[in-house]
Amino acid sequence: MTTAESTPLHQRPTDDKQLRFAGACIENSNLRDLVLAAVRQIDPRQLIPVAAPGTGVAYESPVLLGLLTYCYASGVFSSQEIEARLRKDSILILLCGHELPDWHLIRRFRRHNRDLIQHCLEVTLYRANAASGARASVSPEGNDPMPSAARSSDAVDRGLCGEDASERIRWAINLDHMFLDE
Repeated sequence: MTTAESTPLHQRPTDDKQLRFAGACIENSNLRDLVLAAVRQIDPRQLIPVAAPGTGVAYESPVLLGLLTYCYASGVFSSQEIEARLRKDSILILLCGHELPDWHLIRRFRRHNRDLIQHCLEVTLYRANAASGARASVSPEGNDPMPSAARSSDAVDRGLCGEDASERIRWAINLDHMFLDE
C-alpha cells in the first residue's frame, strides 16, 4: 500500500453510507424525542452499569444509553468528541444534568452495552426514516398491522437501519482505537 492509499479504518464512511437516513444525522428536537422513546423501551435491569452507584445522573446507565444513541444518530462517534460535546450542546447538558462523564467511561459503557445501544440506535434511525415522510410504516417491533407487500419492504428498511446502526458503532470503535494508537 502506498502512502496515498488509506485503509478502511482511516476512512470516514462515504456519504451514501453515512447519510443513508439523513433526517437522523441532523441534530433536532425530533431526534431527541426519538432517542428518549427508544431508551424508555429498554428495561434498565438489562443495562450493565459502569459507574459506582450514586455517582450522579450522568453516570446512570439509561442516561449513558441515551447519550450514546443520540450522539451516534447525530453523527458524533468518537468518545472524546462526545465528551467535548457535553460541554457545549444544550440538549446533552440537560440530559446529563451538568455532569461530564469522561471518554473512558463512555467507551466502557459502549463495550458492556453494545447490543442495547445498537437496538436503540436502530429503532431511532428507523423512526427518523419513517418520520422523514419516506412512507408510513410500522415500528421495528412490528406492532402496527400493515399489508404484506408493505411489510416486506418494511423489513428491508429495518435491515438497512440495523446495518446503519452497526456501521455507526463500528465507526465509533475504530475512531477510539485510532486515538489510542496515536
